[in-house]
Amino acid sequence: MVKIDEDFLNKAVKKGPDTIQKGEHLDIEDPNEIGKFIFGILASGLELIPGYGDALAAVLNLFSSLIFQPKSAADIWEKLFKRIEQMIDSKIEEYHLETLIEKLAGLDAAISDFSTLVKKHDEGKDVTTLLLGYFTSLHQTMIVSMSEFTSPKYGVASLPWFALAATMHLKLLGDGIQHGRKWGFSADEVEFLQETFDKLTTETATVSHTEIASRHKLFLENLMLDDSKMSNVPAETLEKWKVVHTYLSAMDDVTHAIPAIEGSSYVTYAKATYQAGRVNVRPEWEGLSHQDTGADTGANFRAKMQYDADMTIHVLNYADFWPYLAGKPLTEEALTNLDREIFAGRGRYEPRGSGPFPPVKRGKNEQITAVYVGGITNVELLQIKYGDTWGTAYGSTAVDPASTTNLDTKAGEYLYWLDVWFGQKLGCAQFWLNNGKKLREVGRSGNTKGELWFADHQVTSVYGVNYEIHPPSGLEGIIVGFRPLFLKWDED
Repeated sequence: MVKIDEDFLNKAVKKGPDTIQKGEHLDIEDPNEIGKFIFGILASGLELIPGYGDALAAVLNLFSSLIFQPKSAADIWEKLFKRIEQMIDSKIEEYHLETLIEKLAGLDAAISDFSTLVKKHDEGKDVTTLLLGYFTSLHQTMIVSMSEFTSPKYGVASLPWFALAATMHLKLLGDGIQHGRKWGFSADEVEFLQETFDKLTTETATVSHTEIASRHKLFLENLMLDDSKMSNVPAETLEKWKVVHTYLSAMDDVTHAIPAIEGSSYVTYAKATYQAGRVNVRPEWEGLSHQDTGADTGANFRAKMQYDADMTIHVLNYADFWPYLAGKPLTEEALTNLDREIFAGRGRYEPRGSGPFPPVKRGKNEQITAVYVGGITNVELLQIKYGDTWGTAYGSTAVDPASTTNLDTKAGEYLYWLDVWFGQKLGCAQFWLNNGKKLREVGRSGNTKGELWFADHQVTSVYGVNYEIHPPSGLEGIIVGFRPLFLKWDED
C-alpha cells in the first residue's frame, strides 16, 4: 500500500522553518519544489509525521511564512504564473496580479496575528474574546479574498493561488472544528464550522457561500454587541472587525460572496477550472517541424502533459488533501490519489488521444531495476525492468540480458531524470540517477535537448512512442512517468 515517507518529509519540514526562521531564503528555483514543504507542513498538522503534533500556531505560521517569504513571492510564484500563462495564452493583467499579491499578503498578516493569539491561549492567557473575533474575522477575510482568486477571466492562471488560499481557509476551519470548544465556541457554532467544511470539501455538494458569510456575519455581530467582552478589545482591532462586518452586511442573494463559485464547493471549482483550462492549452512546438507527420499531435500532447503535471502538483494534490484537514484519518484511497503519476514527453505522435495519460497504480509497476536500450544514430530499442518483470519492448522483440544496465536499488539508487535530444526522431537518451551519476546513454543525434524531470519526484515508468523500422529508423518519441518522493510503496 502507499504510505507517507516520513524520513523524506521530516527533512523537508525541518529545512523549511529552520531556513525561514534564520531570515534566509529557501534555495528554490523551480515552483514545483515548494510542494514537498507545503505537503510536509500539512502532514505534520494532521499528525501523519511522528514528532510533529497539531501545533496550530506553528502549522499556520509555517505555511504562511513558506508561501510569503520574499523569494517565493517575488520569484517562484511569478515563474509558475508565467508558465501557465504561456500554456493557455492568457496573460494576467498587472493590476490584477498586484491585487492577488496584496490579498495573499493580507492573509499572511491576519494568519500571523491569529497564530500569536493561539499561542497565548495555549500558554494560559485570557485572550478568548480576541481569539473568537480574530478567527471569525480571518475566516471572512479568506472568503472575501476568494473572489479575487476565482476571476472568470483569470481563473485558470490563478488556480494555483486559489488552491493555496483554499488550503489555508480549510486548515483554519479544520482547526476551529478541532479546537473551537476550548477557544469558547458553542457546540452549535462548531457544528456549523463542520457543516461549512464538509460542503466546501465535497465534490458533489451544493454550496451557498452567501449563506455561510451571512451566518458568520451574525456571529461577529453578536460578539461585537457584547459589551462585557468588547471592553478589553483594542479600538484598532474592533475597527477591523467592523470593516469585515460591513462588507458581509452588503451581501445578499444578488451580490454573492464569491460570484464565480456560488453553488460550488472548493473541490468542484478546482477540478472544473483545471478541465476548462486544459481545453485551451497551446501546442509546444520546440524541436518539432510542422512538416513532419505526427508533429502536431506530439506538440499538443507534450503541452497537455506539462499542464496536467503543474496542475496536479499545485492544485489537484491539495484538493485530494482538503477533506482531511479537519482531523479525519487520511484513507488509503486518498494516498493512492496523491501518488498519481505525472508525465513529461518529447518527440512526435501521441499514443492515447487527447485525455490525460493514464497512470498505473503503484504496486503494479514496481521500482525500476534495469534499463535496456540500444541504437547508434537514434534510439532504436527501449525496455524497462520493473522489479523482476520486464515491461513492454519498444523497437525490439527480445531482451538481451548482456545489454542491460542494472540499478543498485539496495544502495538507494533510482532513476531521477532523463535528458533527451530529439527532432524527427528520438536521437539520444541519457538516464540519470539520484546520486548524479549517468546510468546509460544511447544514440548520438537530435537537434533539441529536453530535460524530463520534476522536482522531488522519481522516474517510475518509461514508454517509447511509434517505432518506425524504415530509414531513418528509430523511436519517434518518449514519455516518462514520475511519482512524488514523499510517498512510498510498502508491501505490509
